[in-house]
Amino acid sequence: MNTKTTAALMLTLIVGISAFAYWVTSNRSAPPGVNVGDQAVEMKLNDTSGQTFSLSTQRGKTVVLDFVTTTCSVCVEEFDALRQLQVQKGLVIVSVNVDGTSESDLLTFAKNNKVSWLIGNSPTAIDNYKVSAVPTLVVVDKSGTIRYRGFYTSYEQLIQIINANS
Repeated sequence: MNTKTTAALMLTLIVGISAFAYWVTSNRSAPPGVNVGDQAVEMKLNDTSGQTFSLSTQRGKTVVLDFVTTTCSVCVEEFDALRQLQVQKGLVIVSVNVDGTSESDLLTFAKNNKVSWLIGNSPTAIDNYKVSAVPTLVVVDKSGTIRYRGFYTSYEQLIQIINANS
C-alpha cells in the first residue's frame, strides 16, 4: 500500500470514529426508559456476598447504578473510573449484571476485576430501567433524582457529573 492510500484510509477511519463518538454523545441525554430528572425507580438487588441492596435506603447519598455483563470488556474498562470515584467521592456504586451469570461465576468475575462495591443480578431492575446496552450508567442524586443516564462514561465525564450534582 502506498503512502497516499494509507493516509486516506487513516483519515476515513478517524472521521468514522469521530462521527460515531458524536452520535453516541448527542444521543446520550435521551436513551429509552427512565429519564434524567425523574425520581429513580426502586431497585433491590442481592449481591454476591449475600447482602440485600435497596435504592430507597440510600437517600442522602449519591448512587451510581452500573449495568454490565461479564463478557463486556468496555464494562471492565469503566470499572477503573468507578474505582477512582468510589475512593475520591465516597459514592455508593452498584453493578447490576444483565446476562444472568450464576452467583458463583459473578463472584469470580468480581474478584478477577477487583470490584469492591456491590454486584449482583436483578432482572427486575433491568426491565425497570429499560437497559438495552452495556455499560449503562445511571447517577442518582441524594434526593433520589436521576441526574445522568448514559452509556460508556469516562472518568472525566463522571467526575463532572458528580461534582455538578453533589
